[in-house]
Amino acid sequence: MFNFTVLYTVSRIAVKAIWANKMRSSLTSLGIIIGVAAVIAMTAIGTGASADISDRIATMGTNTLNLQAGRASGGGFSFTQVAKYLTSDDADAIRNEIKTANAVYATVVVGGKNAVYNGHGTIARVMGTTNDLFKVQPWKIASGQLFSPAEMRSAAMVCILGYQTAIELFADVDPIGESIRIDGQLYKVIGLMAQVGDSAWGFDPDNGIIIPLTTMQNKMGARADRPKYVSTVTIQAASFDVVNQTQDEVTKLMRQRHRLQPNQDDDFYIQNLAQMLNTMQGIATTMSLLLGAIASISLLVGGIGIMNIMLVSVTERTREIGIRMAIGASLWDIRLQFLTEAVILSLLGGIVGILLGVGIAKSIETFGSLRVVITVSSILLSFFVSAFIGVCFGFFPAFKASKLNPIDALRYE
Repeated sequence: MFNFTVLYTVSRIAVKAIWANKMRSSLTSLGIIIGVAAVIAMTAIGTGASADISDRIATMGTNTLNLQAGRASGGGFSFTQVAKYLTSDDADAIRNEIKTANAVYATVVVGGKNAVYNGHGTIARVMGTTNDLFKVQPWKIASGQLFSPAEMRSAAMVCILGYQTAIELFADVDPIGESIRIDGQLYKVIGLMAQVGDSAWGFDPDNGIIIPLTTMQNKMGARADRPKYVSTVTIQAASFDVVNQTQDEVTKLMRQRHRLQPNQDDDFYIQNLAQMLNTMQGIATTMSLLLGAIASISLLVGGIGIMNIMLVSVTERTREIGIRMAIGASLWDIRLQFLTEAVILSLLGGIVGILLGVGIAKSIETFGSLRVVITVSSILLSFFVSAFIGVCFGFFPAFKASKLNPIDALRYE
């Protein structure tokens, strides 16, 4: 049966020994402190990065596919002379023929456009698209309205302003019904978007302007040499379960429309955001584990430092060990004494390291504008690892102390 009285007595002796050598004990625990703090901070950064990536892709919809012209090469797009560009007709065909598609919209984005109203100007990216975008993206209209069917058919000179763009152009004035100039052409403001915040979509809606796709194609002249040109067709599958099926059907349809032979490669690329999410999460998890593994080297160094100091302590207290053995202390009593001292040193270092690691992580989040996620599991793991290190690296000094000959120990000076 476990004797708590013995453990209490041994712990008191260990604490007194540690307190008697405060500076040495502090320096001994420093390796554990640094190691635990590094593990917690690095793990928090890695976990935060993974969560941030997941959230950003989730806002785009994990049941969403992006179709673009070109061939996938080297992880990106390799646009070739043989690649057929995408058109509005491609988007219409997908919308009409793919039954598992819940919503489909095409986009063309151009940058560096001058937007001016009453002497106030800004530089904005302009997107030409259809109302289906608002069925897929989590973007809301704060006031005004979307494009009417008549405006879409006639390529009307109307626009919807992003939140920040409206502030820069109109300040406190209600923009609905007013007209702005985009590269010298007048556009009537019919809608104002609510603030979106960070977006991983590639187009910042807060600092952008949205116009009808037909207007972009016919009057802004994004690609005058390519009738009905669109840069991206976004397809929202009916559910996550049919994403892959939708991708296969879109691939088959696009090969038919582009008249590709069986031996010809696709001249388009479909980006599956669900697959991207899994890939990015895997990369983030690997990086988090790598950072944690690198930081764990400090724990190993700290453990070696504890073992070194405990060996010195055994040498310094050889006579004390001999006296304890002479009055009846068993081998395990001696081992427990030094093992407890090593574990307490490790645990104290672990506790201070946890507090320091949490502080570092919070500081990085506050001043470094990085998202960090501190998990209870990482804190508990660091605490138990520090205790484990105390047991592992304290056992050899404790074993060495217990193997001393009592007579030789008593005669040691």
